[in-house]
Amino acid sequence: MPFFRRCRSPFGLTVVAALLATAAGWGVVPAARAAGPSFQIGLIGDTGYSAGQDADLGVLGWVEAAKEAYEAASWGPEDADLGEVYDSYAAVLAIALEGLAISPPGEAAREFHKGRFSPGGQFPLNTNGGLLSAGHTGVGGGTALLIEGIRQLLHRAGPDRQVPNARHCIVGGTGGSYMDAQIMMLERATR
Repeated sequence: MPFFRRCRSPFGLTVVAALLATAAGWGVVPAARAAGPSFQIGLIGDTGYSAGQDADLGVLGWVEAAKEAYEAASWGPEDADLGEVYDSYAAVLAIALEGLAISPPGEAAREFHKGRFSPGGQFPLNTNGGLLSAGHTGVGGGTALLIEGIRQLLHRAGPDRQVPNARHCIVGGTGGSYMDAQIMMLERATR
């Protein structure tokens, strides 16, 4: 697959489908075996919900998945410091943010325009640039968002991206043809 290709007329635009030359990974070990700092990142609650279970297919399963995850974690969007949410397309991300109750219904696009989700904004989102910046190629986008959330909570995201004192992160993903939503609630805790 070529790095880029030209679109047919009349557009003549370059379409980039970049497969990035980077990799990421993580290991999960019991807290007693973990070496290093005196803090840990915990998965507080997680859930998945299929849109096939939902009467309103326009919400893509996010509303019910969010209710379950917030209940399991005992905290919600009002307590989160940042979010890492699958952003294959702008509309899909707006639906997710509204379903996660991070934005009121019908307001996510306006909040983007106002800078709420920008670096330094009220609720930093996809601090590594997300899939809309890195390329939505279907290979590891959700994993990249999860790892960025973990980096933020470890306070290792670097000076240009680090959310100050980040303790709570909502990680959201969707799969297939947006027929399901998965949410992980990550929290930085001291040992």
